[in-house]
Amino acid sequence: MVLRIPEGRLTQPTTLGPPLGNFAMALKTHLLLLVVWVGLAPHAWAEEKPKQQEQPVAEFESPTDLEAKAEKGDPESQFRLGFYHHDQDLPQAIKWYRKAADQGHVSSQKKLGNMYLLGENVPENATEGFKWYRRAAEQGDAGSIFLVGACYGEGLGVPKDETEAVKWWRKAADQGHPTAQYNLGLAYAKGRGIPKDQTEAVRWWRKAAQQGDESSQFLLGVMYSNGSGVVKDKTEAVRWWRKAADQGNASSQTELGVAYATGHGVPKDEAEAVKWYRKAAEQGDIRAQRNLGIMYSNGSGVIKDETEAVKWWRKAADQGDATAQLGLGGSYFNGHGVPKDEAEAVKWYRKAAEQGDATAQKNLGLQYALGQGVPIDDVLAYKWLLLAGAQHEEFRKAIPIIEKSLTPEQRAEGQKLAREFKPVVQK
Repeated sequence: MVLRIPEGRLTQPTTLGPPLGNFAMALKTHLLLLVVWVGLAPHAWAEEKPKQQEQPVAEFESPTDLEAKAEKGDPESQFRLGFYHHDQDLPQAIKWYRKAADQGHVSSQKKLGNMYLLGENVPENATEGFKWYRRAAEQGDAGSIFLVGACYGEGLGVPKDETEAVKWWRKAADQGHPTAQYNLGLAYAKGRGIPKDQTEAVRWWRKAAQQGDESSQFLLGVMYSNGSGVVKDKTEAVRWWRKAADQGNASSQTELGVAYATGHGVPKDEAEAVKWYRKAAEQGDIRAQRNLGIMYSNGSGVIKDETEAVKWWRKAADQGDATAQLGLGGSYFNGHGVPKDEAEAVKWYRKAAEQGDATAQKNLGLQYALGQGVPIDDVLAYKWLLLAGAQHEEFRKAIPIIEKSLTPEQRAEGQKLAREFKPVVQK
């Protein structure tokens, strides 16, 4: 049998995809403590470390002088002496940290919490780490209050309790702690530990965003873009994304690219879209890499360059992006930017098809039907065309043609394979 391949159906995708509205994306850069469900901003852990840890012992104060003061019970000297010994004599360092911590020295308590929770030169002991964070938090230290909430949120050293996590984050947020405000906003957005409330999510993200928290700026942009918890306003969305993008936030850079490519919230400017996609793509952002490939393939905002399109699609495809895999398959099928290779086209179409991409399923079905890059297999062709047709009516046109060549047994087998199909998300 011969099936004509519809013009353009085996080429690169031409859509940029919908604006990002998935809160899970906000978590990808919030993994310092562990995979915390409401995230830890990458800057937060560093800012929670005592400032003294980042400073060497003053040159004018010898270890001998420090030890004399420490022996007399001065907690600041005990902490600084612990810092002095930290890389040379850890037992001595812990001894002095504990002495200071037992006197209520917050920086020492937090240092011990960091060491035990993260296993920093000591056996990891989350319970011990939580104990010291709690003691510092009880003295009103906002950073420690935040970390106690993080421990409850993830069940680190204490039974997991999202409601308790929210309680502690609220205390820190009320003191102006930006990451606690971010987490509290995400708790409201996801309904974790507290009833879901998009308006409250916006309120807390705005507080953090106004302090320069890039993740909150990004999510505030998402809320304005989608009209969630606030009146929909694409221009306001762009304003917040730009603030985060200027700080290097890749997701916001991608959103700015989409805004300029589509003219949503800003005048359409494809060259500006390319600029922002490139910034994000160079940081490894999958959507930006995929969209940058589309821009090169279409010659939108940049000189058309199929080789460059393939380069960026491959980066995104290797990270599991189905649309980029589809584009890469089209490049190999048509010989655009790479030598024509139908078997390689099948490989990439299959990856996208297995994730549920309808166009890839249709293309894969046609290649099985025509024996392009794979041996002819009418049953597998039927399976993939059925799956594609179930998603798009226009893809059903080839199904009656192939059904005519199938035996009842082959038709039943193809239908069974289609029913049993489950999309697999690639990582």
